[in-house]
Amino acid sequence: MATIEVTKADVLRAIQTEHDWWRAVVDLAETNSPVTGNEPVTGNWTYREIIGHVSGWRRWTVARLEAAADGSSPIPPWPDGMAEDSLAGVDEINAWFLQQSRSTPLDETIDEAFALIDRMRDAVE
Repeated sequence: MATIEVTKADVLRAIQTEHDWWRAVVDLAETNSPVTGNEPVTGNWTYREIIGHVSGWRRWTVARLEAAADGSSPIPPWPDGMAEDSLAGVDEINAWFLQQSRSTPLDETIDEAFALIDRMRDAVE
């Protein structure tokens, strides 16, 4: 199997692409009218819940990147007793992220999404 070389610059470009994609999503959502965050987007998920869900898992990515940068052990962003080592555990974590997103105002949810992307970039730099 061939080895794929990924450079720090490649990772930073990917993070910038992620930022740009989310900026486009937020800007597009706000194009025609104010967004409350409660608009259904797919299935039973709202705009706010999707952003909150992605941010929940991104918090874990940030924790792992920051831990790798400083030589510590990452601490999962979900409560003790939950684990991502099984489908049931991931479902439990997803449900927790969903509840968290429902109680967070949309502007804070969006701000955190971009702050997490910034932290990813900072951890890689």
